[in-house]
Amino acid sequence: MKFVPSLRGIAVLTAGLIASVAFAANQTSSLPQELWPGSPVSSGTSLSRAEVRADLQVWKQAGMDRFGYGDGISFDSADYERRLRHYQELRQSPSFQTLVQKLQAQQ
Repeated sequence: MKFVPSLRGIAVLTAGLIASVAFAANQTSSLPQELWPGSPVSSGTSLSRAEVRADLQVWKQAGMDRFGYGDGISFDSADYERRLRHYQELRQSPSFQTLVQKLQAQQ
C-alpha cells in the first residue's frame, strides 16, 4: 500500500515549517547588548570610512585585536576586561572625534 499524504497534512507541516523558520530568524536577528563591546550601533545611520578606520585604530590601540583570533579566548579574563574598558574610554573620548576629523582630511 502506498502512502499518499493528505492535503490537510501537508498544510499543517508547511505551517509548522514556516513558524519554525520565523522563530529561528527572530532569535538570531541581533546580538544581545552584553555581547557587543562597542557603542550601540544605530541601524538608521551609516558610519563614514573615517569613523570605521578610527574605530579600528583605537580597537588595536587598546589591544583588543589580540582577542579576535584562535581558540581558548577568555572573554571574562581580567586582561580582556581591562582592554575592553580602555577601548570604550578611547572610543568615547574627544580624541576619537579628532582622529575621525584627521582621517576625513586625508581622504
